[in-house]
Amino acid sequence: MTTLPKAIQITEVGPRDGLQNQSVVVSTQGKINWINALSETGIKKIETTAFVSPKWVPQLADSTEVFEGISKVDGVCYTALVPNEMGWARALEAGVEEVAVITSASESFCEKNTNTTIEGSIERIIPIVKSAISHGVDVRCYISCVVACPYEGQIDLSVVSEITEKMLDIGVHSIDLGETIGVASPTDICRLYDALDGVLSPSESILHLHNTNGKALDCMQEAMVCGVVQFDTSSGGLGFGLLMGSGKKIKLRSTVWMLLGGMLSVASHESMLKLHVYETKIFRHG
Repeated sequence: MTTLPKAIQITEVGPRDGLQNQSVVVSTQGKINWINALSETGIKKIETTAFVSPKWVPQLADSTEVFEGISKVDGVCYTALVPNEMGWARALEAGVEEVAVITSASESFCEKNTNTTIEGSIERIIPIVKSAISHGVDVRCYISCVVACPYEGQIDLSVVSEITEKMLDIGVHSIDLGETIGVASPTDICRLYDALDGVLSPSESILHLHNTNGKALDCMQEAMVCGVVQFDTSSGGLGFGLLMGSGKKIKLRSTVWMLLGGMLSVASHESMLKLHVYETKIFRHG
């Protein structure tokens, strides 16, 4: 008999990951309204923005204004991505309580996405983690391309394991495993966690799925069987990867209804019933 967890934790990443590559720039107030609506759904963690250069990501040029403008709800953690020490300094000044950093299991993807090697990205992360720890701020590390890369194809899972171990050794609080191009099957998810055995337990990981091949929910169910209880979602599946061919993210609402069908809980039942209303409300703003 398949055993599923009684509850899972969702991090809603749409306001950052969903918007960063959109052709239309959403207004600052639209972003604030969206995050405020998400805060009322019962979700306990929301990735609000990224403190990045407006030159490279104009869609998130208003990160400080957004973070300072949202109505923060007790019990909800509001996070942000920081690509470098400059971004970290801005996030710290804004009062972010958890930050995310990023590397990749693919050298080619890392070069194109962060303009450095895997080792270079890790060296960039180390001072951020040290400073964050000293200020009592948790750090989550995204590892992109944990299954496959658009340039290199199938990923050597020993590389994922090695990077995970390095990140944990330097003090990263949690590891977010990115199935970046949405080609994974449930079997790939099993292989991923087999490769991480002894380094990172499934229950301590976060899984970030894309739905290019339409199997994201199947992969999510398989991950839960493996013991994963933390997942990223994006409202309406908003957002594509940084590269062509990377499909929509796993939908917040689809995830919740799947879980309700399996009698799992994400938050209170009342909050879950509000999701349809709030998701509709979110996409009326802009």
